[in-house]
Amino acid sequence: MNILRWFLFPLAVLYGGVTKVRNWLFDLGILEEQPIMVPSIAVGNLAVGGTGKTPHVEYLLRLLTPQYRVAMLSRGYGRHTKGLQAVSIEAHPDAVGDEPLQVKRRFPQSLVVVDANRRRGVKWLTQQGAEAIVLDDAFQHRYVRPGIRILLTTYNRPYTKDELLPMGRLREAQQGAKRADIIIVTKCPSALSPATRDAIVQELKCREGQSVFFTYNHYGTPYALFPDASPYRQSANLAVITGIAHPEPLITHFAKDATVVALRFPDHHRFTKADLQRIEQETAHVSQVITTEKDATRLLPYATSLSVTLRQKIYVQPIEVAFLSDENSFNNIIISYVSTHQRNS
Repeated sequence: MNILRWFLFPLAVLYGGVTKVRNWLFDLGILEEQPIMVPSIAVGNLAVGGTGKTPHVEYLLRLLTPQYRVAMLSRGYGRHTKGLQAVSIEAHPDAVGDEPLQVKRRFPQSLVVVDANRRRGVKWLTQQGAEAIVLDDAFQHRYVRPGIRILLTTYNRPYTKDELLPMGRLREAQQGAKRADIIIVTKCPSALSPATRDAIVQELKCREGQSVFFTYNHYGTPYALFPDASPYRQSANLAVITGIAHPEPLITHFAKDATVVALRFPDHHRFTKADLQRIEQETAHVSQVITTEKDATRLLPYATSLSVTLRQKIYVQPIEVAFLSDENSFNNIIISYVSTHQRNS
């Protein structure tokens, strides 16, 4: 154990003790988990950031929207407002958060709401006629009790190989995974063998009744962020702008076929004038600039601050999740639950 770990270990023990007592109080009913009166699915993780929550939330919305009035509830991480805010496609990311805004723009027909008070948010959505609610980043938020809990963990760093904050990235001990109904191993290689999948399932030490699925990132065709740009055509030299937790897979995706200049910013980064100047300078010699949908929501408000040359070559990379196998099994679990728990069923 190195010197830094000697300092961090007591803090991790203290942090773990606090989260353990909190979960124990919920398990005993001393702290109350309020049932949600419409079908509800919580998507979350044990680690902080970077497990792919938003693409999985979008997958659920895509699956359920054709049949139901689906809503998404998020706390709206990083927003400057408080209380309950209904998200519109014209909203500013500072008012509602970048990820909820991304979801609303992808699913304009869905109700998208941000509220740190999940009970209040759920009540409001129910009053608005939501027939199913997807709760973003709600695995540790136990003041409401969803019908299904989905836990995400990454292939490269599953919770079984991580440690509690601040030594590692875990928000609570690995035992918290037992609350999940479904565990999804995310960001897998697209050619992961059945034998490797079986070994991972064994490593997760799932309780009886838990289902495990594996997903990978599917990169669609980039589209223009601004109307100035021409239709996308793959370039041999480009820049990738990211303000996400783990940009490496996206950068690697483009580096297979092009020379890439990577401009990395912190997760949920708010761009400044200095940032825009840096982007202008470091992308001057490339043919294309690629960014994520989350980052695009934070770049759009600066349209008039960007040069025409830059606006003409910025494209947005859509990212969706795809299942390595058993997609129909996952879909059937979700659809069966939602259909059998409608209030008029």
